Amino acid sequence: MTGQGLRSGFGIIPTAFSRAQSGATLTLWGDGGAVRDYLYIDDFIRLSGDIIEQPLLTGTRTLNAASGQGVSLLELIENIRHVTGAALPVAHDLSRPVDIARIEFDVGLVERMYGWVAQIGLDEGLQQSWHWWQEQA
Repeated sequence: MTGQGLRSGFGIIPTAFSRAQSGATLTLWGDGGAVRDYLYIDDFIRLSGDIIEQPLLTGTRTLNAASGQGVSLLELIENIRHVTGAALPVAHDLSRPVDIARIEFDVGLVERMYGWVAQIGLDEGLQQSWHWWQEQA
């Protein structure tokens, strides 16, 4: 997340950081049970470098750059509360039909092809991102 600024409708992490910093309530669509797979940018950059350094393969393959571990929004909010030390109150709004309940990725192919696995866990990524966020204020 480091480097992702606040933009309405995009990015739960910068939105939650902004609310944690200001003491405002964070509104979640739905019950907070939606699951997402979060990947820290440094892991993505490392994978991109690994791919670029390899000889060009023939054919087309789809690789998932992901942690391989889903986290619910409620779990994410608890982690953000822990990292920021903020109460971060949450309000729930009606779920939207465009929101998918669960988005997790199979990282087996990228692991087999490049020996790559995400190195930076959610807590560490959130801590680094929160530090960066505070420096920008």
